[in-house]
Amino acid sequence: NEYKSYLRTEMTAPPPYNSNIPPGAPYGPPGAPYGGGPGVPPPGAMVTKVELTIACEGLRDLDITSKSDPMCVLFMNNNGRLTEVGRTERIDDNLNPKFEKQIIIDYHFEEVQKVVFRVYDIDSSSNSLHNADFLGQCECTLGQIVSASNYKKPLEINGQRAGMIIVQSQEQGGEQRTILMTMKGVKLDKKDFFGISETYTQLIRYSDDLAYACSLYTYVVLTTIIASGVPDCSQ
Repeated sequence: NEYKSYLRTEMTAPPPYNSNIPPGAPYGPPGAPYGGGPGVPPPGAMVTKVELTIACEGLRDLDITSKSDPMCVLFMNNNGRLTEVGRTERIDDNLNPKFEKQIIIDYHFEEVQKVVFRVYDIDSSSNSLHNADFLGQCECTLGQIVSASNYKKPLEINGQRAGMIIVQSQEQGGEQRTILMTMKGVKLDKKDFFGISETYTQLIRYSDDLAYACSLYTYVVLTTIIASGVPDCSQ
C-alpha cells in the first residue's frame, strides 16, 4: 500500500530533491523531499528487499585440534570502499556450513550493486573479525545472485581456490507474518543406553527448485520420550 501510494504521488507531483539531506538519511513518506539513503526510494527507482541464504563447501581447516568455525560477512563494494551489510551466525567445527541466519539487502533493479562475501574462522565468543582467520572471499554483483536460482562461485585466497560459496535469493513479500507452531512427539524411539533421549525438532525449508534453503531447530527437551517444543523462528 505504501508503494502504491508512492506511485500515485509520483504521477501527480514528484517531490522536490533536497541536496541538503545527507547521504544515509531516510527518504521519508511519499511526497516529502528526498535525499540519498535507505527507506522509500526516490521517484523512478525500482527497489525490493531480497533475502540471501548462504552455504559453503570445502572450506580450509585452520584449527589444529578441531575444524574451522566459519562465519560469512556480506559487504557492499562502493567504488572500492567496503561497507558491511550483514553477517551470518558462526557454526562450530564445520567445513561445509549451511547458515541459518539470512541476510536482507535492498536490490535496485537499474543499478550494478557489487558485493563481496568474506568467510572467517571465528575463535572468539564476541564474533570479532580483528583476530579471525580469513577463509576466503568472492566478488560478484547482486544482480547475478538474483538472476540465478542457486548461485555458486569459488572462494579465493590470493588467487587460489579455497572452497565454494552457494547463495540463494528470495524476494521478500509486502506482508511479513510470524507463525507460531507447537509440536509434540509421542512414543519416540529410545536412543540412549542409560537414559531417555534428549529430543529436538528440525524444520527444513526448500526453495522452488528443491535446493536446500535453511533450517530451524527447536530447543532440546531433556530426558523425555514425550517431546513438545516451539521453534525459534526469529532468525
